Amino acid sequence: MEIKQLLIVIAQILVILGIIYLFGFTLSIPTMVENFKVEREKEEITSPPKIATLFAEINENEKDSLNIAKHRGDYQDMLAELQENVNLAMLKSLKNSNDAVPKEKELNSILNKHKFKHVLSELQEFLDGVSA
Repeated sequence: MEIKQLLIVIAQILVILGIIYLFGFTLSIPTMVENFKVEREKEEITSPPKIATLFAEINENEKDSLNIAKHRGDYQDMLAELQENVNLAMLKSLKNSNDAVPKEKELNSILNKHKFKHVLSELQEFLDGVSA
C-alpha cells in the first residue's frame, strides 16, 4: 500500500506542478503576443517599400527646405566658384612644390582636392537633374 500511496502523492505533485506551469504560461502569453506585434511592426517599418516611401518623403522635405527652384542659380554659382577655388588650390600646391615631382604629402593633398572637385561635379549634376 505504501507504493500506491507514494505514486498517488507523486501524481498529485506532478498535477500541481503542471497547473503552476500552465498558470505561468498563461501569464506570459500577453508578453509573447506583444513581442510578436513589436517584431511584426519592425518588419513592416523595415520593409523595402516602406523605407523607399520614407526616404522619398525625407528627400521632398529637404528639397523644399533648400528651395532649389528659387535658388538654383545661386547654388550653381556657388558650386562653380568652389570648383574654381579647388583648381586654384591644386595649382598652388603644384607651384609650391620644390621638386620636379611633388612629394607624397603634396600628392595626397592634390588627390584630396581632386576628390572634392569630383564631389562638387556630382552635386552640379544632381542640381541639374532636380526638377523645379
